[in-house]
Amino acid sequence: MKIQNINDSIIFSAPYILRVSKSVIYNGAVLISGDKIKDTGTLSDIRTKYPNAAWRDFPSSIIMPGLVNAHVHLEYSALGPVDGRVDFVEWLKDLIQRQRTFDEEHISSSIDSAINQLINSGITSVGEVAKSGASLAPLLKSGLNGTYYNEVVAVDNVERTMSRVELEGFYNGRKSSLDGSRLIPGLFPHSLYTLSEDVLREIASFVDSERIPCGIHVAETQYEEDFIRNASGPLAELMSGLGLKTLRKKRKWKSVIEHVDAVGLLTPMTHLVHLTQLDPMSFPLLAGRGVGIVLCPRSNYYLKCGAFPFSQSLEYGLRVGLGSDSLASNASFDMFKEMRLLYDSIHAPSLSKARVAEVSRRLLYMVTMGGADILGLADDIGSLTAGKKADIAVVKVGKGVFSDSFSPEEHLVSHATADDVIFTMINGAVKYDIT
Repeated sequence: MKIQNINDSIIFSAPYILRVSKSVIYNGAVLISGDKIKDTGTLSDIRTKYPNAAWRDFPSSIIMPGLVNAHVHLEYSALGPVDGRVDFVEWLKDLIQRQRTFDEEHISSSIDSAINQLINSGITSVGEVAKSGASLAPLLKSGLNGTYYNEVVAVDNVERTMSRVELEGFYNGRKSSLDGSRLIPGLFPHSLYTLSEDVLREIASFVDSERIPCGIHVAETQYEEDFIRNASGPLAELMSGLGLKTLRKKRKWKSVIEHVDAVGLLTPMTHLVHLTQLDPMSFPLLAGRGVGIVLCPRSNYYLKCGAFPFSQSLEYGLRVGLGSDSLASNASFDMFKEMRLLYDSIHAPSLSKARVAEVSRRLLYMVTMGGADILGLADDIGSLTAGKKADIAVVKVGKGVFSDSFSPEEHLVSHATADDVIFTMINGAVKYDIT
């Protein structure tokens, strides 16, 4: 099913409509017109207002905005899914060696499979970090919305320089391929340990002046701190063992966050990915600068990186989204399980019902509007709001679960999985339907 033109309308109804931007609608409906959301309300009101619209009901279900996976590397899909927990450096060593063994056909087919898994999991928008560009054509074909980040990395020579002219050429080369598409371009300097300070400053200046979405891996592991501050530790040893040029001098910064700030990347245009080693004392600085944060809880778990201090972060009004990272470091693209890992880290019998509800709403915001904000797409996606793109996911709830005390938000966070998704629509086109 695809809505053919702007005058074609259909009503989707369910016991619960999770709008995110506003309160839940019980026995509600969403009116889709063309590729946009036109209205939301109770089913009786919507059918009265739009008597000529087609109607489809989803019993025992929750209709919600399409999920936003704010950090993924589809190019590494052939290297996954991850098989159990492994030390970060051992995983990285294996990844570097294994990625040299796959041909283009295998990489392409794995990307296609990964995109199908994204859509079938209720994900309608992504933050794709791409080095080779192999994921570009499949993503454009898929219809997914999102931001396509050009990854900047120089592990062969981390002290190399990059002029503004080089940087502009690097960015514009792929930007032209995205013109008129559902993807917007961005830049992604890989990390503090794979690029020189001069290159990082040049990138920071460029993205700030041109208002380009930007991201960077930060504080993913303690090994990163050792590498940056002392030019030593397992990361340095790995690169040296692989014959790669590494940082030869100690850095003067007291912390990774201080380093990010010093090179000019602690801005609202940038998001920091991971932050498992973050000192909670940095929260006021991050909040004050308006910098974005993307958490990848299950990837961090599988790579034994530690965990972001989620509980302490809730009081600071931080801009946070959720990502899965690549299948090379995760078992799936299940964003419900990403939420649940954070939920379980804070949920306890002693928490009040109001606090549980607050945390559940916050996590659902992170995986919808929070991710949309990080990707620079908050005006178009992330909530069931009139005028936004018709991106929706329908999640089946078991019969008999509904009761007077049933909370759709808490259910989605504490019980749902990607296997419960039965319907995904992107820009008014049905991409997945098993009802």
